[in-house]
Amino acid sequence: MRVTQLVLLLTFFNQIALAQSKVGVFPKVEKSNHFLKINNKQFQDDFDTIENDSTSVNWYKSQEDYFKSYFNKIGVINTYNNLLTINNYEDANLFQGTNNYFRVMYSISGQSIYIYNKIESEPRKLIDNDEIVLNKGKFALIRGLSQSKDSRYLAYAYSINAREILRIKVFDINKNKHLTDTLKNISTQNIHWFNNGFFYSRINLIKGANDSIVRGFEGIYYHELNTLQKEDSLIFRNQNKNNEIEDFLVINNENYLIIKQKNLKQKVTNVFYKKLQIIDSQITPLLMNFSENIEFVDGVDSTIYFLSSKGKYKNNLFSIEPNNLSKWNIVITDLKDEIIDKVMISNGCIISSFIKGPKTYIRIFSYLNSSIFELELPIGFSISKFYYTKMNSNSFLFNLESVTTPKLTYKFDFKSNTYEPILLTKVNYNHKLLTIISKNAIATDGKKIPLLIAKLKDTKLTNAPILLESYGGYGLKHGNNFKADVVDFINNGGVYVYSYIRGGGELGEDWHIQGSGINKSQCFNDFISTAEFLIDSGFTTPQKLAIRGGSHGGLVVGVALTQRPELFKLAICNAAPLDIVKFLHQKKSLFQYNEFGNINEPKELDSLAKYNPYYNIKPNINYPVTLVYSSEKDSRVPLSNSAKFVAALQNNKSQQNPILLLVEKDAGHFGAEKSYSSVIQELSKQLRIIYHELDM
Repeated sequence: MRVTQLVLLLTFFNQIALAQSKVGVFPKVEKSNHFLKINNKQFQDDFDTIENDSTSVNWYKSQEDYFKSYFNKIGVINTYNNLLTINNYEDANLFQGTNNYFRVMYSISGQSIYIYNKIESEPRKLIDNDEIVLNKGKFALIRGLSQSKDSRYLAYAYSINAREILRIKVFDINKNKHLTDTLKNISTQNIHWFNNGFFYSRINLIKGANDSIVRGFEGIYYHELNTLQKEDSLIFRNQNKNNEIEDFLVINNENYLIIKQKNLKQKVTNVFYKKLQIIDSQITPLLMNFSENIEFVDGVDSTIYFLSSKGKYKNNLFSIEPNNLSKWNIVITDLKDEIIDKVMISNGCIISSFIKGPKTYIRIFSYLNSSIFELELPIGFSISKFYYTKMNSNSFLFNLESVTTPKLTYKFDFKSNTYEPILLTKVNYNHKLLTIISKNAIATDGKKIPLLIAKLKDTKLTNAPILLESYGGYGLKHGNNFKADVVDFINNGGVYVYSYIRGGGELGEDWHIQGSGINKSQCFNDFISTAEFLIDSGFTTPQKLAIRGGSHGGLVVGVALTQRPELFKLAICNAAPLDIVKFLHQKKSLFQYNEFGNINEPKELDSLAKYNPYYNIKPNINYPVTLVYSSEKDSRVPLSNSAKFVAALQNNKSQQNPILLLVEKDAGHFGAEKSYSSVIQELSKQLRIIYHELDM
């Protein structure tokens, strides 16, 4: 469950002029005469003073009083207890160990790690939050687990209070205690064991204002157990500032370390490998200057398997031998309008999931590409993970999940080609009353935009209150993760819609390219087209349509809000770069330029300015009710980036609908995930606002 909570800041600010709204007065700051200069163009930045902590602290404090004046008038709805009830289940999300399974569970005091000796056995608690952070009031968020080959040790990556920079600790399962090994400044959750230690990625950090992070070189290191981090061996280092390590892994036979590096300027991928069984072997190029996407899966003997969109294919499974790099073997081809999503190799078979918008299929193949079995999942259900029961066994496990159903774990038997649930999840609501269907909106260029629609079976798609969400960035595929607040919304007569807009990866890499870079506006147009479809079809009305998005999805909401305000009653933006031009100017990141547009290219800068929400607030419009969340120590999207947008709306002469800012203290980009209670608190506040504004 990926959610974000933002808690309020403190009291009243008495040094400001005030503007009237429907629920009291907006905090107002004087406009500055500052202009942001990029190349030969200037952009007016009226509220840049908010970026200065010493002068803006009182303005931030004033936001709590304004929020309270609004919140106290919207009625008492016990959404918190409703969500506690719905969310009271055991998540069947497992982590695959060598000979064990692990599960991370939430509680009021933080996260705990449990271990299963067998999947059917009762788990025992291995590690709790207090053992990880050693600091009362702080919360650990587990990002990844990896068990050593001999099953004795568990290494896990975690963040504190949902910040981005990770740490790694190691637990001795036999002795039931932590080792002294604690690694800091970890960039990803990837941990890959080899011999008496593991490979991990490290990053050098320089802290800037508001805990912002300036990244130094990235590298892959090897850590041997019971040694100091400063003694770790550097295995691979980026030699060029334009390069970024995207992924690395030790394939299961432990023959190779595979490293994938992206050259962000040339937009090509370089892949290297190291033969681990040969002492002092060198890092050797495997694929260089590769222009298509590539994702490594596994290895069997000397064969390496990977997914790629090479040539005419959207996302095929290929194999390659390091001693014959010119020969690519197509193992599984994609199907019309579907792409391969997840792959696992076991028992001489290739287990894969295919996706097409909200639709998912499981297909099992032999090494000879002959189909053995196909399972069509209900609409809206996703495969979150495949698991080995044991290597080369006669079965495997997989998780199913939807926005209305928590994860369920199933066991598939190769001998009978049958599957059955092995970990049941008890829920405290009648899930049989809910249904998920699919529709298609039509984009401005005629393309079909897949939609997932979840509702009660008895709720009619006529003038219904609708909550519309999307993400649409970085080529990421939307996982249909369970959402307790969506269930509560549906149970109260609402309809939930997720739009698979361009910029995402659900329909392949080309779907991402069509909504990124100079084409980024198509991403926002798809979202607006979805809203128009819902209204034109009679499913809802502008007075009953709320939109919500986080991070990139929050930018999508911000653009839709400023371009077509008449379509919406309520907008919720979370951790969003709502001044995207300033965001890119500060980051100076080729990775972000490739996604949004390069501010150093005149045409792309013009495109960015045209959709930048902060620049496009018009003085004669009363914008919809808007709730903006941000985190105090968000190193990915600074708090001030969101806050300036709030200030601009609140100080707009025509603005009378409430404009709200909530700030999560001592948290990073992922906000509320730092603790279970803060997750529920954040969601309950959102729901109360949604119910009030949509007149539910």
